Amino acid sequence: MSTLITVARQQVLVQLNDVLLRSLDVRSERTGQSRSEIIREALTAHLHDEREEAIDAALIAGYTAIPPDTPDEWGPMSTGLLLDTPEPWDDEDDDAHG
Repeated sequence: MSTLITVARQQVLVQLNDVLLRSLDVRSERTGQSRSEIIREALTAHLHDEREEAIDAALIAGYTAIPPDTPDEWGPMSTGLLLDTPEPWDDEDDDAHG
């Protein structure tokens, strides 16, 4: 059984110069997509890229403000204390029983 989902849309007037309109029509003819579909896809991709750039900028700002090797309340991460601690299930005696 399939479910139809209705997506509410609003009509928006977009003004394009002759070059953009012709490029849009050429792509529409080539792909079989409507002008609206091409514009929606382009806008979605642009907004996605913009969001990704904002996330990247925030990460860079965060790591610039607090470099990765900066100690915190748990101590410096570079000591590797937690990483060097053997796990209880990594008991060497298990090899003799296996």
